[in-house]
Amino acid sequence: MSYLHRLMLLVVIALVPVAAVQIYNAFDLRDRQETEVNQQAERLLGLMEAEHVRLTDGLRQTLATIRQTQFAQNGDYAACQSFMDRLRPDTPDYIDFTLSDRSGTIRCGTEAKSVGTLIVDRPHFQRAMAGEAFVVGGYARSLATDAPVLPFAMPLRNPAGEITGVVSALLETRWLAASSGARQLPGNATLIVADRNGIVIDRLPELPDLVGNRLPESFQALLMDSRGRTVEISGLNGIAQVLAYSPIAAPPTGLFISVGIDKAAAMVPIDRATTRSLIIIGIGLAFILALTWLGSRWFVRRPIQALVGATLRWRGGDCAARVGPLGSAGDGSEFGILARAFDAMAADLEVQSTLREQAHHTALKMAEVLESTTDCVLDLDPEWRLTYMNQRARDLVATAAT
Repeated sequence: MSYLHRLMLLVVIALVPVAAVQIYNAFDLRDRQETEVNQQAERLLGLMEAEHVRLTDGLRQTLATIRQTQFAQNGDYAACQSFMDRLRPDTPDYIDFTLSDRSGTIRCGTEAKSVGTLIVDRPHFQRAMAGEAFVVGGYARSLATDAPVLPFAMPLRNPAGEITGVVSALLETRWLAASSGARQLPGNATLIVADRNGIVIDRLPELPDLVGNRLPESFQALLMDSRGRTVEISGLNGIAQVLAYSPIAAPPTGLFISVGIDKAAAMVPIDRATTRSLIIIGIGLAFILALTWLGSRWFVRRPIQALVGATLRWRGGDCAARVGPLGSAGDGSEFGILARAFDAMAADLEVQSTLREQAHHTALKMAEVLESTTDCVLDLDPEWRLTYMNQRARDLVATAAT
């Protein structure tokens, strides 16, 4: 592995922890957003529950007040209708109060059209006649207006304690859209209210042909849950939701209330931010690696190649080879110092080589002179050892030996 590749690997290893922290932060932010979506669904559900409890308590108190009146206990239906007429202006137009006798005939009410109609077959009437103290009924339709309603009822008793009829309140489901809790629903949220049988009383936003029909099986399992909680479920429109729900066992008794938030829509801002963060991290890493690559080639590979090239030329016999501009005095880097040292060494070696060549050339000329003379020339070292003799000396030595 080359030095440049090792340097790139070192940079990658150094950047891994930074990238890992950024990626962790991005996904941690997404997890926190999921928690926030769950909490938001629970808060919205709490608002709707609290509002419905207040409304239910108000209806309970009103029904209890009506059944304590003298005309209700004595069966004075003319006085009852006069009271209902006076009550009508002070009552929201989505609430109707009625009083019926034992036969189930409505004798007086805030909605004049309902007077004289029979409700003996209505479950809320039957349950009240059976002695249930306060009845929260199921989905029904008003006999006077045919609007979907949620009935509430209490039994009427005479001074002797006998049940003589039923006082009822019919709450049109359009109250839900007018409630303050519903107005706080974000655009990606849905609200469902269903009765104890799983029949949808209302849904916001409206879904065609849903009111009056049963919830799908995935929701039916939540009706009888012992406690409310938050789950992820496919909504009635097929979109995955974070659903906070209150089962029928929770107050107000007999109703199922749920608030669902479109998870995908809620996560869009975070997903976009996460994607942007990952893209920025990727671009940043690519930029750093590219900058490292270019910087390494310019500041590391280029000086090394210059040094290696000068060395190879020296090895090939080019004693004039130098590193050149890399070793200029203005370059204070380690490579610049090394280049100047190399050039200085090369200059010294070139001078020494020149001197050796000159000395060798001088020695050859001297040898030629000594060989051509007729005198005997000998050269002895300090130890009196013979180091040189010319041809004349060698001839005399050879003659003396013979």
